[in-house]
Amino acid sequence: MRVHINKEYEEQRKFIESIPALFVSNGGKLILESRNIVRLFPEQGFVVKKFHKINFINKFVYACIRKSKAQRSFEYAQRLIANGFGSPEPVAWIDIKRCFLGIPFLPVILRSSFYICRECTWPSLQEICGREPAEDTDFIVKAYAADVVRMHNCGIVPVDTNPGNVFYRINGNGSVSSKETEQNSAADVVCGSETVQFQYIDLNRMHLYNGPAPLDVRFRSIARMSNSQAMFERIASLYFSIYYNVSDGNKDQRVDAAVEGCRTERRKFMSRMELKEKLKGRR
Repeated sequence: MRVHINKEYEEQRKFIESIPALFVSNGGKLILESRNIVRLFPEQGFVVKKFHKINFINKFVYACIRKSKAQRSFEYAQRLIANGFGSPEPVAWIDIKRCFLGIPFLPVILRSSFYICRECTWPSLQEICGREPAEDTDFIVKAYAADVVRMHNCGIVPVDTNPGNVFYRINGNGSVSSKETEQNSAADVVCGSETVQFQYIDLNRMHLYNGPAPLDVRFRSIARMSNSQAMFERIASLYFSIYYNVSDGNKDQRVDAAVEGCRTERRKFMSRMELKEKLKGRR
């Protein structure tokens, strides 16, 4: 078993190393059980994600060639925080490996992996961005678009951009409790009289660039940001109104062209999802 722990949580090593056994004994509080299993350990304030069963080929790939999803989740969360974006503080990652078939000298495979982070109690954007635009929450959508523009400009593009993977908090006066700030880094996004903060999760898939993200990559990212067509249109329009921060007469044309690029990518994405669902139905 390979365990990597954030130095701030070294005193929790004994508990962290017991997490695989706690999953076997159904310890903690079950939050999610689908492709992945997520459990909350309230006493420690930890959320632990056990990644879904690994296919045969990836057992070798993640053991010898590529970093596991748990390790990538930890490192990408650190990358976000280092660049001034919010994510529940990464605590540790665990990879459990063994020799193939349990026979010494055969290749090593990855059996399972766990990602541990601080709990975030904020609501997700699912309820806001998963429905039609509403006037009373539009300032949150604007702040979200501004945060994503800034993230993409830093060359950071999370792949899983659905609103259920983004948490938010509104601070009318911009104040933040010191305890929660230490545990969960999040930058302030000022929108009118309100200050909104965001936390990003499910980070094991991410594209990183040395400079700002290319335009076509931004199109693909925005295409996945809402199941609601109207909300998608709103996010895309807000995003590129911020991205093209110019006052010349061509701004509207640039925004319209970029939104159309997002629509094209969205149609491709929806077609892939429909095909995927059809293939699942045939199994």
